[in-house]
Amino acid sequence: MTARTFVVVYAVDDGGATGLPVGRATLLEREFALAHPPLAARLAERETPLRLGVFSAAHDYGEVVDVSATIVVPEAPDIVLLQLAEISAAPPRGVPVTLDEIDGGLAEPSRDDVIAAVRKVLDEVAAATPPPAMSIGNPLTWVWKLLGGG
Repeated sequence: MTARTFVVVYAVDDGGATGLPVGRATLLEREFALAHPPLAARLAERETPLRLGVFSAAHDYGEVVDVSATIVVPEAPDIVLLQLAEISAAPPRGVPVTLDEIDGGLAEPSRDDVIAAVRKVLDEVAAATPPPAMSIGNPLTWVWKLLGGG
């Protein structure tokens, strides 16, 4: 098994119920997920209520987290961040920023450096083999199966 954390993005209907999957994301940091294309392009056009299913098989972990905000980076509209309503306990990918040394310490990365690093993650996503399609539209149904239901 891989140590990768998988994030499935679900629509949320007007009543607050989890809907069908609308795309995928990468858990960039514990508070933010990076929407994958083409979902990112759709979210950049209009914000919609979302919920994330966050799964890490290597850590025997899964959680469902609401998205509190969709953030489009103005200088990089291809970068769409999903701010989690709660901090995730799953292992994040992290932002692969290279820190330069300056005067015996580490220099703070520039905004352009961070944008370039996040685009590296998008490049990794584009090059990766996608995980198998999810056949269950609502991750909460998995819990019901554990309890002997559906």
